[in-house]
Amino acid sequence: MNLDFTDEQRALRETLRDFFEKESPPAVVRAAEPLGFDAALWRTVAELGLPAIAIPEDHGGAGAGSVELAIAAELLGRSLAPVPLIEAATAGRLLASHAGGAVLEPLVAGERLATLALHPAVRDVARLVPAGAVADLVVVLREDALLLIEQPVKPGPAIPNLGAMPLADCPIPADLVVLARGPEAVAGYHLAVRQWRLLTAAALVGIASRALEIGLDYVLQRRAFGVLIASFQTIQHRLADNATAIDGARLLAYEAAWADDVQRGPPPPAWPRCRSCSRRRRRSGPRRRACTSTAVTGTRSNTTSSSTSGGPRPGPSWPATAGPGTRSWPTSCMTHRARRTIDRAGRTTHRGRRWPTCRTTHRGRR
Repeated sequence: MNLDFTDEQRALRETLRDFFEKESPPAVVRAAEPLGFDAALWRTVAELGLPAIAIPEDHGGAGAGSVELAIAAELLGRSLAPVPLIEAATAGRLLASHAGGAVLEPLVAGERLATLALHPAVRDVARLVPAGAVADLVVVLREDALLLIEQPVKPGPAIPNLGAMPLADCPIPADLVVLARGPEAVAGYHLAVRQWRLLTAAALVGIASRALEIGLDYVLQRRAFGVLIASFQTIQHRLADNATAIDGARLLAYEAAWADDVQRGPPPPAWPRCRSCSRRRRRSGPRRRACTSTAVTGTRSNTTSSSTSGGPRPGPSWPATAGPGTRSWPTSCMTHRARRTIDRAGRTTHRGRRWPTCRTTHRGRR
């Protein structure tokens, strides 16, 4: 197993990092609240071809794999860009397997936005659909049928949420399109949800790494008792522990993406090593929060003018839309959420194999 980026992947990483740093500064992120969607930024993202990055080349897309998608998701999370790129990429990959050119062409051109309902429909309503308040197309599972819902008229205002996400309950109309039925449709849908979890985990890693950078920048400027607070041993240890935890979360995210690219059915020969690495990471000492920067910056982080406030605050709510499996962690803990989301993505991406569940909690973790 070689997790080193190729030259193309390194170029993609540098391009997207520069792009999001330029196009999605904190001012743009705050201006998009509370909806959490910037239409102008989305048009720019569409012009760059990112929504179609996961669509196969024979349908006009870039044919990118999960590693490339994880790179894009991490850098999107790093800047908290208010665009539903993860949902669009996941839905686009699923539609490429079940829909025709009439559906895919507007997606590739960036003229329409597709999203994925993370839960099967209940009573003809898809609940808490990420990007449902702004999407033109919604892919949803009802019983054993994979459905495509067109939304010429949006379902209404977004559901208020702490994550500033364009969540919405999307009703299922009578004039819908049935993409597929039966076990194949159900399996394809669940695979898409697992891919959404994997990419969300990568985005959380990006949020955590940026939050740590904000904290580091602050402690290298703030003085107390006549010295920089970066010289305090407690702060040094906490930040160092967080850097280690973030590196581990990043490694696990890209291992899961690599494994998804290698084989989406039975696990590849190197998968036991990935699983044992996951187990060791969960048993190797306390789990430090990536948002320690909020603590070291003190009350400054609670103001809306602070970059820390504009940074990690919305991120922990992202995986909560996937349901109870990712809701059980403390709201402020980015690294825990990233690991938990990676857990659910990895242990179900390869059928018949389960990753160990992390039982570490914040209380009594020493």
